[in-house]
Amino acid sequence: MLVTAANRRRGRAEHLSCRHGVGRHCLVSDEYADCERHDDWFLGQDVNAWSSLAYVAVGAVIAVLVLRRRIAPAFLALAASVTLVGVGSLLYHGEGGDAAQLLHDAPLVGALGFVAGWHAGRMLDRAGLWAIAGAIGGVAVGAAASAVSATNAAVALAVAVIVVTELLARRRGCPAIWTARLVGLAGLAAVTWLAGTSGSPLCDTESWLQPHGAWHVLSALVLLAWTDGAAASLSGEASWHTSDRRRTATRCGTDPRRREPPGGH
Repeated sequence: MLVTAANRRRGRAEHLSCRHGVGRHCLVSDEYADCERHDDWFLGQDVNAWSSLAYVAVGAVIAVLVLRRRIAPAFLALAASVTLVGVGSLLYHGEGGDAAQLLHDAPLVGALGFVAGWHAGRMLDRAGLWAIAGAIGGVAVGAAASAVSATNAAVALAVAVIVVTELLARRRGCPAIWTARLVGLAGLAAVTWLAGTSGSPLCDTESWLQPHGAWHVLSALVLLAWTDGAAASLSGEASWHTSDRRRTATRCGTDPRRREPPGGH
């Protein structure tokens, strides 16, 4: 159902009445974060819900690249994780509930686990294997973290592993994956995430321009750009955020004289 401006204003008035202990939307409205007001018209948070489909789109693109043999089969695990993140986020912002929270959190940590595992594995010539192991472990950790409301801690741990392994790989002569362009894109995404929190001074619960929706789109693009760079680093090709054609050092997983499928084994 289309949400009109009048409907949103009506929902806002009902939400304000919750602060005084009346109104049938009190419980539902107060359960939602990420700034956008929750209404009862089709999807609870319309912008945040529909923008979650950016993850589904990126997951589909990654899957197509695998099927066309442009990148290694291991990346199907990332495609599945990212797609499930999108579905879970759509459900979480749309209806909420424990099941939606779990479907949002577990694959999110799984996707980050894939990235972390890939970064660690490429130094041992096992990028694909370690990435899949990281995805499986990430899903398990994400599910456990979701049950105790510790998803942010699990995400922070995965990001820390990614940073450390990227720096170690560079010291071993591996090409940089997190280039200035990719870090800049990730930084912009992080800014929109912060701006989209309910406590942000930029939060406008009534606006159709929700920063958290922009976070969904930008963070999905970060994952796609990372996939491009990761695959290119092992194939000697140029990626979107690297202007030069680079060879991967032998210690980084592939002998420059060998042509491995991009992305790992």
